[in-house]
Amino acid sequence: MKFDTLHGPITRRLTELSIEKYQFLKKDVNKEVDKYFYLMSKIDDPNDLINSLSFYVNGMDSTTINYGYAEKAIFIGSKLLESDTTDGYIRRQIAFYCSNLSFQSLDFKLYKSSLDAVIIAIKADSTYQLSYTNLPLAYLFNNRYSDAEKEYLKWKDKPWTVDNSAKTFKEIFLIDFADLESRGITHPDFEKVKELLKK
Repeated sequence: MKFDTLHGPITRRLTELSIEKYQFLKKDVNKEVDKYFYLMSKIDDPNDLINSLSFYVNGMDSTTINYGYAEKAIFIGSKLLESDTTDGYIRRQIAFYCSNLSFQSLDFKLYKSSLDAVIIAIKADSTYQLSYTNLPLAYLFNNRYSDAEKEYLKWKDKPWTVDNSAKTFKEIFLIDFADLESRGITHPDFEKVKELLKK
């Protein structure tokens, strides 16, 4: 079967089939996964690229992380930004998926990916509040405490308007710490930040 860069859904499905082949046959499928990513990365249609970004972010798990799903998502997010799209929906989708990727990356100790992803999210849509909960965390896990401290202090007393789960960013920061700690994800500076948030 011959296909080209115009068939994003086909390349995404072939990627899934490659992963399934690995799971059943334990064969190395890195080259296949990379080949399909190469084809996806050549797509120019922003909607199809958003679908590919979603594919990699939502498909991250303990198996697919070994195939560079985080890095592939970051590449696609960057490509979308480089296209200088002014479409508000597309920019919001980039922010949504890259912000999610930033938080998810902490589960897999992909700290550089966490920071790269949230920076893309903020560039895509600077009004997307969730990115500003992930930015200081990404700084913290990259051992950039002074950058993290600035962000925590800048945002802690600002109103949280995404939903009714909190009134201020400080409450969301503490919720995120509790969530991460409940899953065994911690950093030596967590306690320091908690004290900082009390000021």
